[in-house]
Amino acid sequence: MLNIFYGGEAVDKENFIFDNVDLEKKTLILVPDQFSFAMEEAALDYFSARGRRGLINLVVEDFSALGHKVIQKSDTPEPELIDKYGRHMLLSIITERLAPELEVFGKAGGKSSFADLMNTTISEMKRYGVD
Repeated sequence: MLNIFYGGEAVDKENFIFDNVDLEKKTLILVPDQFSFAMEEAALDYFSARGRRGLINLVVEDFSALGHKVIQKSDTPEPELIDKYGRHMLLSIITERLAPELEVFGKAGGKSSFADLMNTTISEMKRYGVD
């Protein structure tokens, strides 16, 4: 059975979820990447305060870890990720080919410094969670 619980920041989601968890059955709690440790800690605090000594059937996973497990179990090769240098090479090729169409950026659109600026901008956006 699949239960999806979600709510805003002001809602006490953790206690609501833990109140609805049956620890006799295998349970997976899927959380965003940055909240996996906090959710595990909250689960231990919540259930230990209620006399539970172990949480063998409860697994807290984040999206990245779940993705890695799915890839490992499916025997498909893990996709290769490009680093900032590979991204810079791709951006250089793309901006060079599209320079005539990048009218807003003028002559800067086809230069290596433009690709470098775009690369830095993408890195900053990823760092701060901008989609």
